[in-house]
Amino acid sequence: MEKNLDITNQFSQSRGTLLDRGSTVLFEGFLRSEALNLLTKYGIVCHQALDKMESEWKPVMLEVMPYKETGTFIMKVSDDCSQLLDDHIVMAQSMSFSPYKKPFEERITTWESKLVMTQDVMDEWLQCQRQWLYLEPIFSSEDINRQLPVESKRYQTMERIWRKVMNSAKGNPQVQRKNLIFNSLKGGRFI
Repeated sequence: MEKNLDITNQFSQSRGTLLDRGSTVLFEGFLRSEALNLLTKYGIVCHQALDKMESEWKPVMLEVMPYKETGTFIMKVSDDCSQLLDDHIVMAQSMSFSPYKKPFEERITTWESKLVMTQDVMDEWLQCQRQWLYLEPIFSSEDINRQLPVESKRYQTMERIWRKVMNSAKGNPQVQRKNLIFNSLKGGRFI
């Protein structure tokens, strides 16, 4: 009985070695096939997700409205717009961390940069707007302009630029447009 068990073990071991080699070759082929499948699936999903994100921005418009009786406008960023921007930045960043991103890396990086730039421009724009809203009633006074002529001149220069930017935004309020991003920032500063 012990001899039969020993022969059975030897047969299983030699057969197992042959099976292991064959299985390894089959398994490696299977892994390559699955990796290609996964890469293809990720590619399709990634491509669709990027297309969807881009298409979701096409109808998004800035809310540009007249401000009192100043002859210019102010911008309001809706909660929906802010939420969409935050969500898409997170999605783009998660795509950029994927080990399967290589074929789409340039597109992912470009889209993520565009979203981050949009967020930066909007933040700077709102900060500039807050400052303008604070200064506008002060420098609309003739008395202040006489008392502070240098500051008044600087304010008037800034206000001309502000009005130009806001008129441009009113004329084309689409959030994801080339000149919103690239013409609004000059030298790292909002103009």
